[in-house]
Amino acid sequence: MSAGLDTDVTKRPWATRALDIALGRVSTLLLASVALLLGIATFAILAGRVKLGVHSSVAIGMSVADFAALLLLIIILVGRVTRVVLERRQGAAGARLHVRLVLLFGGVAAVPAILVAIFATVFFNIGIQAWFNARVQTALDESNQVAQGYLAEHTNDIRLDALAIANDLSQNGTIFYGDATGFANFLVQQTATRGLTQAVIFEPVTGQVIASAGLLAGMGATIPNQAEIASARAGQVVVISPPDSTLERAVIQLDSTPPLMLLIERPIDPAILDHVQKTEAAVAEYQRLSQNRNGLEISFALIFATVALLVLSAAVLIGLVIANQIAKPIGHLMRAAERVRAGDLTVRVPETATGDEVAGLSRAFNRMTGQLAAQRAELMVAYGQLDERRRFTET
Repeated sequence: MSAGLDTDVTKRPWATRALDIALGRVSTLLLASVALLLGIATFAILAGRVKLGVHSSVAIGMSVADFAALLLLIIILVGRVTRVVLERRQGAAGARLHVRLVLLFGGVAAVPAILVAIFATVFFNIGIQAWFNARVQTALDESNQVAQGYLAEHTNDIRLDALAIANDLSQNGTIFYGDATGFANFLVQQTATRGLTQAVIFEPVTGQVIASAGLLAGMGATIPNQAEIASARAGQVVVISPPDSTLERAVIQLDSTPPLMLLIERPIDPAILDHVQKTEAAVAEYQRLSQNRNGLEISFALIFATVALLVLSAAVLIGLVIANQIAKPIGHLMRAAERVRAGDLTVRVPETATGDEVAGLSRAFNRMTGQLAAQRAELMVAYGQLDERRRFTET
């Protein structure tokens, strides 16, 4: 490019030149690419492709990064639009074409993004309604009732077994102090018949084991605590179901002198217990989400709006960059043509390496001005020679 066009650039207002420096193509495209990557990463988190906690530091950091990128995109977008408006008001060459291209590419980039955002919002609301409809609630409630019914049935069975063993001991008259062998023989039969892992008769005050039978008899018995013993003394069958154990126990006071107590244990299938716990956790989580449904919808709407604006701004910004790349060479050609019309045949326009028609037009213009300059120089030389001959003949 010749010094003439460089001088035109330096004569442009300082605001326009500052925007040219701040809104470079490389920095703009880099920021737009980062914004698109952030949008994809945030969508992956929302879609559950990346397992993160709702309140994890990574999710919070991602949201902050989204807002920061969105703010920068809006600033650059406003800056580029401001530059186009300034060029239009100054009557710069190619400004009207630039405005048309900006509107065209901005609209082409914005319309699909807006349509996708609208459809995504609609489908999201439909999905939320599908999550919390009556059929899902009924299915979860019935699953929870089945799980609780299994545990209740298991608890009722061990309670009835404790009562039956205590009644058999009382009716058969086998309870008498000091007859450990009688206790043991009876308990062996009862544990085998009722599928118990252990049956223990113990003295509640001292905790002394009088007799025991079952698979775990030789491993010692865990005597119930004082609160459980007190409830059993009141005539209740106390069922003990530790949350971290697969064994369920029942304690009942026997009709004996001195007063003794019966402790029985029965295993719970670990797989069934695991399914019950998972069902309870799922129902509790569903109820929590259902109660916080409005907050969930607002949170997802805000995050989705941020991502949608992020992608929309990046798409529009890329469209503006493309429009600028097309309009800028044409503006150079128009300004150079004005200089040629004024008689400056030394003007040149930048020749890009894109290899497209605009680049070819720039090269053709430079060749044309070069040829015109050479021809004018030849004409000036010929005119000088003719002028010298004329003056020679006159003298």
